[in-house]
Amino acid sequence: MTNRSSFRCAADIVRFYASEKPDVEMIKFGPVSVSWAHMDDRSSRAAQGLISSGVLPQERVAFLEKNSVEYFEVLYGCSKANVVDVSVNWRLAPAEILYTVNDSEAKLLFVGADFFAAVESIEAELTSVATIVALGTHPRWVSYDAWVSGHEAVDPKISVEMTDIAFQL
Repeated sequence: MTNRSSFRCAADIVRFYASEKPDVEMIKFGPVSVSWAHMDDRSSRAAQGLISSGVLPQERVAFLEKNSVEYFEVLYGCSKANVVDVSVNWRLAPAEILYTVNDSEAKLLFVGADFFAAVESIEAELTSVATIVALGTHPRWVSYDAWVSGHEAVDPKISVEMTDIAFQL
């Protein structure tokens, strides 16, 4: 990839800027500043996590949280693995969250700490979710930090077609 006009998917944004401007701030969230190189590393780890969890290209993963750096790591990781990111509206009631996640047939569900109780209340009814990843500490669910850190920062470079779905809102 030599220029921005050759972007085929969201992951190409991270790939390009990580190679062109690795130390430049990509995002700032409160006191946390993330460079393009760091986002490239973490999103590759997320992509590898999705793949090792058995999520196949064009399958869905759901993300339920307010704004966070982790959202972008998963978002770009999904793009690197050609997985569809399903951003679940955090304002939904538990029954609506259940409907959205089940309807999308999400294989993984990332959940922020503010929504642990809501997901616990519907957990038994989740039909396609094989793994719940906690953004924070939960007694039963794997923590996001452990999940993402447990994978190598290797971009899988999975092929993406122009007709593939990237996001499901």
